[in-house]
Amino acid sequence: MRAVQAFREALTLDPHLRLGRLNLPIALFYASRIDEALREATAARRMYPDAPHPPYLIGLIARSRNNVAQATEAIERVLQLDPD
Repeated sequence: MRAVQAFREALTLDPHLRLGRLNLPIALFYASRIDEALREATAARRMYPDAPHPPYLIGLIARSRNNVAQATEAIERVLQLDPD
């Protein structure tokens, strides 16, 4: 939970801080705040379409919700961005 708070504070200081924007959804996910994690990951995907982190997290959430099509689409995007 402290990570969520730290990333939120960092984003308050600089709303365009890439590190904070990409890591906040991950922290929310690990804090079991899944709906918030999905919202933040979706926003991060729009802000940083070149980053593989948001679609990866979106794929994990979709898989956990048994949404195979969305999970597959998200992971395919990750592979486009980072084939390794």
